[in-house]
Amino acid sequence: MTVRPNTIHDMQAKGGGFGVHFYLPAVNDMRVFDTVNRRTVTVGESCGAWLPRDPRLTLRQDPWLP
Repeated sequence: MTVRPNTIHDMQAKGGGFGVHFYLPAVNDMRVFDTVNRRTVTVGESCGAWLPRDPRLTLRQDPWLP
């Protein structure tokens, strides 16, 4: 699947499996959408495309407007 820049896509494996995603060129920072806490989190390349457990991997947090 090709994903263009600034495209939102879901990374959930079907049927309880797992998915592998490769980004070429590499992504320097990625926006991850935290739907539980209603915020957008920008993470560095070493984090991957998920919310980090280590807060030092968070580059930026932007709350969603009510």
